[in-house]
Amino acid sequence: MKSNLTNKYYLIRSKEKRQFRVLLRNLNDKVQKSSLYILDDYLYLLIKTNHIIKSISSNTKIFINSASDSALNLLEKELFAWAKSEIDQTIDFLSYESQSILVKNGRALIKHNKTIIRSFSYLADIFAIVNMTPDSFSDAGKYNQIDKALIRIVEHINNGASIIDVGLESTRPGAKSPIIEEEISRLQLILKEVIALKQQYKFLISLDSYHAKTIAHFCDWDIDIINDVSGNLPRALVKECINNNKKYLAMHSLSIPASKDILLDIDINPINYIYEWMQKKINDLEKLGIPLEQIIIDPGIGFGNSPVQGWFIINHLNKLKSLPVELLLGFSRKSLFSHITNIAPAERDLVTMITVAKIINDIDYLRLHELKDLSVIYSVMNELRFN
Repeated sequence: MKSNLTNKYYLIRSKEKRQFRVLLRNLNDKVQKSSLYILDDYLYLLIKTNHIIKSISSNTKIFINSASDSALNLLEKELFAWAKSEIDQTIDFLSYESQSILVKNGRALIKHNKTIIRSFSYLADIFAIVNMTPDSFSDAGKYNQIDKALIRIVEHINNGASIIDVGLESTRPGAKSPIIEEEISRLQLILKEVIALKQQYKFLISLDSYHAKTIAHFCDWDIDIINDVSGNLPRALVKECINNNKKYLAMHSLSIPASKDILLDIDINPINYIYEWMQKKINDLEKLGIPLEQIIIDPGIGFGNSPVQGWFIINHLNKLKSLPVELLLGFSRKSLFSHITNIAPAERDLVTMITVAKIINDIDYLRLHELKDLSVIYSVMNELRFN
């Protein structure tokens, strides 16, 4: 990309948030400000930058620099003007906002019998955790009955989750692995119900297991993502999952279950260590012929890194974002918060949400226990525009 000192405004149109994430990753830290809008069935992202943006996908349309762009229709020009006034915080923004009304996750402006929405939504997709285990470190079997789990899934979807992560095994320190036949049997019962629910609510399903026999059993089921916390499934099985139209999520870990005694040495730079592991994992998967867009990598907060190392990883995400795959972070209720507060794991949702709201547009996926207050917290933090 060629640098140009003159600020440009790019209005990007797409039907997928993922396209925006790819674009922003490619730009890295070159975006000064951005804002998300909705018109008809399309998402629009206005970006202010002094770099040249080129098209990244045939499914993504880029309009350049001005609300008078001849390629924009009348409503898109209105949307552009509203978004630009927001980004630049000009007096015109007050006019647009005063004419708009509050709707779910945004403010809506009626123009020419159409609705333009300034969206309060974030760019990341959320994995909502459904623990079907009696010894979870934070909810201790609260949702391990199928009827309760299904109610919880609907709550998660209504609170903004797009992926439901179903697992039967706790990976907390000291946890015991289930008998594989029992894991398969119990998963069959819950997954049949979750898949039926999926048809109604249109979410994706992630299977949280690292046992090869379990994953092989469900490889041809209507599951979208295999969440492998070991990061070490047999290559042939990973390839089979990919051939069955699933994404593969590999997490870095030094031990499963997590152990407080097995940690990276404090003299090792954790972000460099994990970056090298991720790079090797990506190369290995590419050699199998697996497309990069079907790979998700997780640095494994709390799995082989101490609380202070966990914060260091989060604060150096830019290095991991330079890798050509999607990234997931899972720190919900985890021990890294013990570095800054004495709150018990089950009471760490507020500190989790505040952390999430700060980084949610810098990551592809976040894995969370609770979503109830995320939208409100994010909206407030996003509305504060300190220059």
